[in-house]
Amino acid sequence: MEGAFVYIENNYIANLVMYKEINDGVIFYLQYNKNYIYYNHISIYAFDYLFKNRMKNSIFILNSLPYINNIDITLNVWRNIAYEKLVNS
Repeated sequence: MEGAFVYIENNYIANLVMYKEINDGVIFYLQYNKNYIYYNHISIYAFDYLFKNRMKNSIFILNSLPYINNIDITLNVWRNIAYEKLVNS
């Protein structure tokens, strides 16, 4: 389970969510909008609970992401991938 999607909040702010299952049932995810960036490890069930309804009305932009055991490098790589995808789409 991995990928990225964009959805619009009720306040008309675009959100980017990127996620990758890194262990059995554990997802590393990043949520970004113009006001904040948040990343964390979460169970697959909690991720489903948080984003299930948002995924229904989202635009999926990626279906594969790399994961490096260094969070700073991972976040930088993911940022570059998302930027390239969004700018070149």
